[in-house]
Order: sequence, then structure tokens, then C-alpha cells
Amino acid sequence: MRGLLLIRYWQGRVIDALTLLRWQFWVVSLVPVLIGYIMSPGTIDGLQLTILLVIFGPCLEGGAEAINDYYDADVDKLESVQKIGGIQLSGGTGLLQLGKFTKSTVFTISLCAYALGVLLALCFFPVFFIFTVLAGMLLGFAYSAPPFRLKARGLLGPLSVGVSFGFLTLLGGFTAGGSVPHAIAVLRMIPLVLLVTGLFLTHQIVDYNADMKASVSTFCVRHGIQTTRLLASLLIFLGVAFVLASPRHSWPAWMASVLALVGLIWVMCALARGEISSKIRVAAVVLEATVGVFCLI
Repeated sequence: MRGLLLIRYWQGRVIDALTLLRWQFWVVSLVPVLIGYIMSPGTIDGLQLTILLVIFGPCLEGGAEAINDYYDADVDKLESVQKIGGIQLSGGTGLLQLGKFTKSTVFTISLCAYALGVLLALCFFPVFFIFTVLAGMLLGFAYSAPPFRLKARGLLGPLSVGVSFGFLTLLGGFTAGGSVPHAIAVLRMIPLVLLVTGLFLTHQIVDYNADMKASVSTFCVRHGIQTTRLLASLLIFLGVAFVLASPRHSWPAWMASVLALVGLIWVMCALARGEISSKIRVAAVVLEATVGVFCLI
């Protein structure tokens, strides 16, 4: 009986830890990483790919989410946790507020996640990839932590997210096998940066009331919901326009273009109606995949 209770206790702690690391958001990082790795010139190695996904999922993305919970503990007390379509989009994880973890434990988990990611990169990947991981870790930390706290510096917050999840993830996947992209290939990743930046601005709309109460100077708080919605629409359109304007010489390319167009219309209609829902998350993954592929063709 005692053994069963112990097992259930640790099962609960593992679930809490995964919740703290926001496992449901890892797909945002892993889609471009996977695309970059598959489209790199090297051969696909199953073990290397698995380690790569661990680095960019629970380590870098999870570490950034945990450190955000740590530094937003006071902010999250001022807002209610919002779930849209069953997906939590606002209010942090709520684990600190519920007493599931102490602040020191959350900080320790974040540092451990980051340290594991760097250690795996040092052990299994080339030097250029290691610098990519370090850059992603620093941006994830600087987004939430003072004195940088990029999330409270207007457009710098969304741009840092765009660079992290639109550029570094795609670059990380591409360089994991030892390939180094040329300058033109790097420039071709800009549309994905624009797309992710625009999609993240829709997240700030969800957080608008809470950020306003907490005096967190996000772009949405500074310029209002209407301006944020317009800028998000423009950036998302520019990112997808790259796909729609690219030459298509095969049926997979045509299929990707159709998916990008459908996703674009879906998101634009939702923004025009002022509906920020979990459906945008689904469309975001589709758009990330299609734009990411075309960036590396």
C-alpha cells in the first residue's frame, strides 16, 4: 500500500514537472527543428534526432517556460488562468500559486533543463550547433529575466520569440548534422521569423488585461489591441506571402502552398473577428511547417 502511494506521488510530481515545462508548447519548437534536420544535406540518424528534439523541447523551450513562471510569479497572481479550447494560453502554469512548487524549485528545474540541453549539445553535436543552443538559451532567459526582461520592452519581446522559434530552431535542426548554411540560406529564414513574431503577438492579445494590471509594458499594452492585431496580421501575411510567391515544381510544393493559404485565411478571419482560440495554435503549426520547408528549399 505504501509503495503504491509512493508511486502515485512521484507520478504526480512528474506530471507537475511536465506542466511546469509546458509540454503542450514544445511542438512550436520541434516542428522547425525537425524540418531543418530532415532538409539538411547529412544523413538522418535516429539517435541524433531524438537527442535534438530533447534539447529543443524539454530543455530549451521547457527551461524558458519555467524561468518565465519564476519571474512572473507576482504577475500571474493578478490574472486568472485562461484556457481556450482546453489549451492554457495565459496565466502561467499556476503551479506556484497552487503551492505545487516553491520559487527556488522552479528556478532549479529551469537551470537543470538548460544545463542538460547544453551538456547534450556538447556531447553529441558540432561547434556551430552548440552556439545555436547557447543563443537560444540566452534569448529564452533574457525574455523573462531582469535586467533584460525583453517581454516588457515593446516589440523586442515578440521579435526575440520570432528569432528563437523562427530562426534558431530551424538553424539548429539544419546544423545538427554538421552542415553550415550560407548567407543566402540564412536570409531565407527571415519569413519564418516574421510569421512566428506575428503569431506570438496574438498571444499578447490574450494576456492584455493581466499585463495591463501588472504594468508589464508589452507591445500590446503600449499600443493597444487594435494596433497589435493589425501588426500581427501584417507579419503573418508577409511570412506566408514568401511561400505563395515561391516557384512550385512538384505536387508536394503545391500541396504546401494550399495548406499555407488555408492556414493564412483561417488566422486572418479569426483576427478580424477578434477570436483568439486554440484553432490559431493549430493553424500556427501548419504555417510554421509550410513556411519552414520553403525557407530551406
